[in-house]
Amino acid sequence: MKNGQRIAGKRAQRETIKPSQKNYAKKLQKRYPESIVLQGAGVPDIIVVTKNVKLYEIKPTNGKIILNQNQNSMIKNLLSKGTKNIFMVYYKKDKNKFKYSEVKLNYRTVDKFSDRQTVQCLIKNFKYK
Repeated sequence: MKNGQRIAGKRAQRETIKPSQKNYAKKLQKRYPESIVLQGAGVPDIIVVTKNVKLYEIKPTNGKIILNQNQNSMIKNLLSKGTKNIFMVYYKKDKNKFKYSEVKLNYRTVDKFSDRQTVQCLIKNFKYK
């Protein structure tokens, strides 16, 4: 990786990736006030512990928009073991405000989110809040 790419990656982490995840975690805490919302490095990005565990993977609408192979395998493994609440969340940044679109995954749809062309088509039809 070239130095310019490394600097751009650190900037993206600081200005969009981490803030988008932190902001969405706050939204989830408001949605589920009696829950524990965990956020940190790793897969998935956010875990909400209520009566049922909910897992959220946060992605931008440009750049690294797809699940990598490890994420895909881990999500399929969780789904096959009965985890039912796994979500992909895409975000757009408009000035300093984030807007999100949430999609629930199942075993049949998880592969769609590992294919760039499919995800690009899906993103165009999402409604962001």
